Amino acid sequence: MRVIILGSGGREHALAHRLSNEAVVEWVYVIPGNPGMDKTQKVSSHMIELDFFNISKFYDEFHVDFIIAGSEAFIFSGLVDKLRQADIKVVGPTQAAGKLESSKIFGKKFMERKRIPTAEYFIVDNFANALKELEARKLWPGFVLKSSGPALGKGVFVTSTIEEAKKILDELLKKPISGMEDGLLIEKKKSGRECSLFYACLNESYHFLGGACDYKRFGDGDVGPNTGGMGAYSPVTWLSEKIKKRIELEVLRPTLKEMKEERTPFQGILFLGLMIEENANESNGAENITLLEYNVRLGDPEAQVILSLLKGKVAELFCAMANFDEETFTKLTLEQFPYHAVHVVKVAKGYPGIFGETVENNQIIIDGISAEEKKRDDIFCFFSGVREVLGDGLEKNVLVTNGGRVLGLTALGPNRTLARNQVYEKLPQIHFAGEYYRSDIALDLNS
Repeated sequence: MRVIILGSGGREHALAHRLSNEAVVEWVYVIPGNPGMDKTQKVSSHMIELDFFNISKFYDEFHVDFIIAGSEAFIFSGLVDKLRQADIKVVGPTQAAGKLESSKIFGKKFMERKRIPTAEYFIVDNFANALKELEARKLWPGFVLKSSGPALGKGVFVTSTIEEAKKILDELLKKPISGMEDGLLIEKKKSGRECSLFYACLNESYHFLGGACDYKRFGDGDVGPNTGGMGAYSPVTWLSEKIKKRIELEVLRPTLKEMKEERTPFQGILFLGLMIEENANESNGAENITLLEYNVRLGDPEAQVILSLLKGKVAELFCAMANFDEETFTKLTLEQFPYHAVHVVKVAKGYPGIFGETVENNQIIIDGISAEEKKRDDIFCFFSGVREVLGDGLEKNVLVTNGGRVLGLTALGPNRTLARNQVYEKLPQIHFAGEYYRSDIALDLNS
């Protein structure tokens, strides 16, 4: 098989790396990709214009079997629809189905219609009304402010008091962020343990790809602004099989059924962001399930841990999805390797830059990880915000930083402690000026 992946981040690098390890895959083309991906066997990046004409031309000229929409941007823009209308095989939901993520207001109303458990909320129309609505709910344990439209993971603000919520609301109205043009939601803050579950879906059929816990806040101890993700671990050992079955029954299946009934059947990756809260009022310790959000693609950095643990015919699974071959899709089996994975992201100075901070670029990346270590199958470096420049003198071309989240390391181990130890041991070996990373990813081994 020859495969195109659309996107340029760590998620797309992890996906390309996973597919390149399958014998049935001849080559993986990542558009636009980044030069860090070119270090992976059978993978090449191609900096071409991301429009229908160029992608369809590339698809034909290189005899590609199917395309995977890695980034949600290609779903929200309708590019997936245009490709499919031209009889190009592509994995990803339609623009209409993608509204589950592209509009949090749409997603919330969808959950209400199907009685899918989610947090109470209200929609902000104007500042005066928002203050009145906040005051009417002053007994809530906290407030979560969310821009309704796409915000690259930076549109969520978690507050513990009404005063904090008013302050964030005031800042957002003075300096609107990406996604607010679609509206603003304010939700009741829920407590418990958060995780994400990922499913490959074709109509009402699905395969569980894995679960992960990611770290969205910028600083150690979960402080600071939300980001696109600072790290993750998998599997979610505290999530029982009983609760997974309930999530499938109460959340996943009703969602897929409703999408089909609304004539927007779902094909692609469905990512459920969940809060699991133990109900102390019930003697049997039953957990409450709350769906926080839908996403319609693999997560980043969750993909970097989930794909590293995924066992089975992943390329054939995506191929069956692209061809709407439900018979083959349902017959395939997927399992997880009996290991643990931990991923830590390194970011540039100034990240996440939510309120106008300048993110520092063009810092040389010093890679001290040896060639022998790079051949191992238990430690991986996935690149995201990088570009290539000419080196001085006889020095080869070098990578420099070119974005907020620059790169990340994933390590595997027989348990989470050993995986975590390994990733933090290797992190200093690949570095750049002004870098920052959290020191507490996967530290709470009881979570």
